[in-house]
Amino acid sequence: MQKTLKEFGYFHEMQLPDENGNVNKEKIKQAFSEVQSFKNFAEYTKNIGFSKSVANTQFYSVHTFFFDDKNNNKFPARWTFKPKDGVKFLSEEEIKTTSNDYLAKDFQEKIKNAPIEYELFFTLPNENDELYSTNALWQGEHKQIFAGTLQLTQYNGLDCNLDVYFPWDMAKGVYEPKDELFIPRNEAYVITFGYRQ
Repeated sequence: MQKTLKEFGYFHEMQLPDENGNVNKEKIKQAFSEVQSFKNFAEYTKNIGFSKSVANTQFYSVHTFFFDDKNNNKFPARWTFKPKDGVKFLSEEEIKTTSNDYLAKDFQEKIKNAPIEYELFFTLPNENDELYSTNALWQGEHKQIFAGTLQLTQYNGLDCNLDVYFPWDMAKGVYEPKDELFIPRNEAYVITFGYRQ
């Protein structure tokens, strides 16, 4: 993710193909060498592979949310759903031989035998961690709070059931991030939800 709305827009704009279907690779290379948030993004993604299974995929927030503690004092944190079966990626050989719909097939097979489970953690920032940027990488060890287990127990097919995830649809005691991209991201979800109907 990029640090500002302007950077976010430029990141995607520069990768749009021209009328001949080509992208300006030199322009992209130069931008990645000059813009710090692009450098952060490249550094973060270079070691991420293709998920081996939905059961081995980690889900996480790039935003820093704010939560009420038991005394109604707000504290910042990022949430993560960690797969109980561990994070695993396809090997290079598996990438070459795997079908395009392998995730759906794997999910259907696994869910027949047992629930797919994720543990929810809240990661607390260290003293110098940036709270108001989706591009800020929190390095090193951080205190984490275990908040519960999510179980997926059934597969309901590919038909849209009108459910949609909106980051701003928060439970009581949870408050929105203060970074520049949070509100525009929600607005984009509204638009894409309309296209899916």
